[in-house]
Amino acid sequence: HPIYVDDLIAGLHLAATSDQAPGRVFVLSGKEYFTTNEMVSTIAEELGAKTRGLRAPLLPLLVIATIAAKTLGAVGIQPPIHPRMMDFFRKSFVFVPGEAVKSLGYSPRVKTEEAIKLMIEGTRKRLG
Repeated sequence: HPIYVDDLIAGLHLAATSDQAPGRVFVLSGKEYFTTNEMVSTIAEELGAKTRGLRAPLLPLLVIATIAAKTLGAVGIQPPIHPRMMDFFRKSFVFVPGEAVKSLGYSPRVKTEEAIKLMIEGTRKRLG
């Protein structure tokens, strides 16, 4: 669940300066939820690239990750792939900033599509 850096800083500032914040935990998230496929498509579109239709089946990768974690981990080697890494593809996480909105007045302003555009533009400017 992406959050644009300006929204994150605004939320952190609210938490740091609010008398409602001490001792509490707040979820700061972006304006809307994007699936992994939506995120990839949006980034590709903004870059003017096409997404590939190639997809690897998750189950074989999960089996390989489990074997790598058990065998390499047993001899003290960090495996290059781990079953927990597959959670990115297997699970969807949605974060709701309800308490931050209610207690701090947090309100994310930058939509995910706009955030992607701004990040790509900023990166292009830095890289020349």
